[in-house]
Amino acid sequence: MKTPLQITSVILLICQSVIAQVPGADISNRIAGKKQNIEGTVSTLDLAGTNVPIESRIIDHSKETPSRNEGDNEVEIINHDTKIHTWQDLNYIHPNQSHMGWNWNIQIDIYTDLYDQKAPNLACDNNDNLYLAFENHNPDIHIYSYTCISIYKSSDGGQSWSHWKSFGELNGNCVLPTISYANSAIFVSYLTQNSVGIYRRAVDGSSYAFKYPPTPTVNPPSEVVSRSRICTDSEAYPDSNAHVYLAYLFGQSTGDPLLYFTRSDSNGDNWSSIVNIDTVTHSYITGDIGIDYASSGLYISYLGSSSDSNKVIVRKSVDFGANFSNKMVIYDDTKNKLGPIIAAHDNKILAVFQYEYSPVDNNIIGTYSLDSGATWTTFTIADDSTDEEFPWVAHDNSGNFYVTYNKTGEIYAEIGEGTPVVDNPDKINSGSDGSTDDYTAVVGLTGGGNSKGSAAAWVAGSSPDYNIYGNYYSYTAPPTAITGTPTDVSSVSATLNGTVNPNGSSTTYYFEYGITTNYGSQTPDPPGSVGSGTSNVSVSAPVLELTPNTTYHFRLVASNIGGVDEGNDTTFTTGAVEVDVVANKIPDKFFLNQNYPNPYNPITTIIYDIPRKTKVSLIIYDILGREIRVLVNNEQNPGTYPAVWDGTDAKGNDAPGSIYIARIFTPEFTSSIKMVLLR
Repeated sequence: MKTPLQITSVILLICQSVIAQVPGADISNRIAGKKQNIEGTVSTLDLAGTNVPIESRIIDHSKETPSRNEGDNEVEIINHDTKIHTWQDLNYIHPNQSHMGWNWNIQIDIYTDLYDQKAPNLACDNNDNLYLAFENHNPDIHIYSYTCISIYKSSDGGQSWSHWKSFGELNGNCVLPTISYANSAIFVSYLTQNSVGIYRRAVDGSSYAFKYPPTPTVNPPSEVVSRSRICTDSEAYPDSNAHVYLAYLFGQSTGDPLLYFTRSDSNGDNWSSIVNIDTVTHSYITGDIGIDYASSGLYISYLGSSSDSNKVIVRKSVDFGANFSNKMVIYDDTKNKLGPIIAAHDNKILAVFQYEYSPVDNNIIGTYSLDSGATWTTFTIADDSTDEEFPWVAHDNSGNFYVTYNKTGEIYAEIGEGTPVVDNPDKINSGSDGSTDDYTAVVGLTGGGNSKGSAAAWVAGSSPDYNIYGNYYSYTAPPTAITGTPTDVSSVSATLNGTVNPNGSSTTYYFEYGITTNYGSQTPDPPGSVGSGTSNVSVSAPVLELTPNTTYHFRLVASNIGGVDEGNDTTFTTGAVEVDVVANKIPDKFFLNQNYPNPYNPITTIIYDIPRKTKVSLIIYDILGREIRVLVNNEQNPGTYPAVWDGTDAKGNDAPGSIYIARIFTPEFTSSIKMVLLR
């Protein structure tokens, strides 16, 4: 994983613009105005001899204080060459679709160029706008070609993204961003100058600021901030007065770091004194922590040290971070782990982490609580003979939980509908393999009410050309199927009717029917289509070769990308057949015709002739002579009769595929035929 480089103290804010590539020889000209004590608006800034139109606000505070504070040499560039990447295939159906109406869609390109982009992280505001922060290693963005943080925004649930803001340190790298939302502003924590910085930007773009929470005295290179995580309680306080919470790891880069915590109740302007929560195991990959707020409290997760080395620990605060509970060991196995990352919604909490089962087999484990952290249960999220790595977890406002992870380059997502117990893995990437040394990212829609859905992001490609890709989990209305009343019911046939509303997506339909609610047959086969409109469409299908005087069940089934809808079960009864005179002639002899079709599956018709009134029995036997089904056993008038066998025995069970014998008995006549039932 990446570690912060030593950088200097001047701040550069670059918003909505990617500066054109400029040769480094005259790069000092690019900030020629910064040494002047000016404050105002200029129309151009000389970039190595090239005048590039911009709107800039250049403020020099260098004469006011030698220390590093908010406002030190900030430059805001407003014009930006916006990239927009949009989901293309609206009819894409994920092969592992399993949640009614909900689908992961097709991979989208969020940011691609010839340079590295890394460490994506996601947030959602109170209007369900999504924000994606990531390291941008494109040297054209930064005046001195250092790594910046870029933020992309989606206003349609992750279907399309465009550049929103970018920022960076003038003389050093910004890395490992974590993003959150509160009080109508976006907050990004990032590592810089061996310490942690906070970038705050109003969601309407009207203002920005750099803030620097307190940290212990830095003694580089051995004592540095190696990871920061930020969250807010905006879901509990959506309009204003939300707290901003920050946890970070500080200490020996090769030893066990200290976990520190601070909070702000002034929108990041002021921060509480730092609190040393605990000492954390330096993971076999990198140290990390999780932090999230729910109505039940603030939760911090980490790996313990010393006697608790590598054990998963959670600390909880019920007073906005003023005090924390004693540590709770929620998973006491001491094998190597990465994480844990935590998500909390009301009284439900889920911590996820990477678990090193063996050097070549990492798994994803989850530990959840349904009672505000009082008790915890562990379950396996992903476990096979290959590596599953770099998990992330989030929730939406409806209490659905989402976990993403990398499985040897393939990105997977799992969902827990109304529960932290996620399941049903879906592969959500295509094209280039996901990076196997960078976190995946996922965020739920938390804009208010019962917001549902999520978006994911990950890194794919290979250095020096890692790019950012994404997918989103969205709702598509399933169709509506209404079973109607059958028409044209006769002794051996009927017409099945119903109504389908596609609800805006391409929809197919069929009728299921049979003598029980297990049905067993369908028509039409293959299913018919009713298009993708939003109005009711009447549908019908004939069914033939039914058994006379028999009650049938049927229902209408419709399906589209949003799911499947089944109409109510409805019944009808075929009529009795007394006599069928062919060409107004009574048969002149007894005769048993060969069944049709033959072979069959599962319905076949047997026609026989009766020349005079007599007692008739028609019985089905298996190849061993055992009685399977009596089709006819009564006195009949002269005529030609059809008898239909639906492939079931006397108890209504399906007879196995085999050869069967149909035998007719009268006092004067006996005959038999062989039939082949296919299954």
